[in-house]
Amino acid sequence: MASDNFPQPIIKSLRERVASVCSNPDCGIPTTIASDSSINALNNGVAAQICVAAEGEARYKAEMTVEECKSFHNGIWLCDNCA
Repeated sequence: MASDNFPQPIIKSLRERVASVCSNPDCGIPTTIASDSSINALNNGVAAQICVAAEGEARYKAEMTVEECKSFHNGIWLCDNCA
């Protein structure tokens, strides 16, 4: 659900806190890489929710509000593969 997405400042904080590296201890790849065709870096990382408020999802927590779901404390920075 789109309303559960993290706000941009939280996405930025989650990414910067781990220096743009996947937080999965079995992975650890850089999630920001240089682009040969652009002056902009390429990002293959995502701010993922640890627990979700959407019933039926694998990490569902009934007591969580939407606001709690999209808070910094419920986020982890992962590469696209680990997310």
